Amino acid sequence: MNLKDFLASQGENVSRETFLALRIYQEELFKWQKAINLVSNTTLKDSEERHFLDSAQLLNFIPSSSQIIIDVGSGAGFPGLVLSLLQSCPVILVESDHRKSTFLNQVILKTQSSAKVICDRVEAITHLKADVITSRGFAPLRRLLELTFPLITTETTFLLLKGKNHLEEIEEAQKEWHFKITIHPSITDCQGRILEVKEVSTKVK
Repeated sequence: MNLKDFLASQGENVSRETFLALRIYQEELFKWQKAINLVSNTTLKDSEERHFLDSAQLLNFIPSSSQIIIDVGSGAGFPGLVLSLLQSCPVILVESDHRKSTFLNQVILKTQSSAKVICDRVEAITHLKADVITSRGFAPLRRLLELTFPLITTETTFLLLKGKNHLEEIEEAQKEWHFKITIHPSITDCQGRILEVKEVSTKVK
């Protein structure tokens, strides 16, 4: 399934301008990849599926009441920057690498995305609260909950793109955290899963 067909299947009426913005994003990814390692080179030829569609599948799980999405360890902008182009909820991209942050700001400028970049470590951010936290390939679940705890409320939903070791990550995280979790299959990777995590709290020691 390609990105356009997926969005149509979800009833998303995506404008021509949005598809143009996604194309510009992809072109910038190819251009910057030559200078800095944004994604694995082996995934570039399938970037629409491996990166853009992989990110877009999270649209299904964003609560309609969301006011702010925080994407942690944004890297090349997956999934956060893609989501900023496909829906109206404001997205904040947290990326501590200055070169990657520069790339993100360049794509935002060229695509006229409403996303904002914070170039800092996520544990240094204490002035924001997220309705949704997204992440792909940033940290194991246990560590991710620890790092983002200052950003969450009782209503925060985590939408995490994970690989084949997701069950081990969940088991490890449950040693220190209470949470409700729903595991969804990925449409781009037969071993991949989307972890929908809610009602996070620490276990009393």
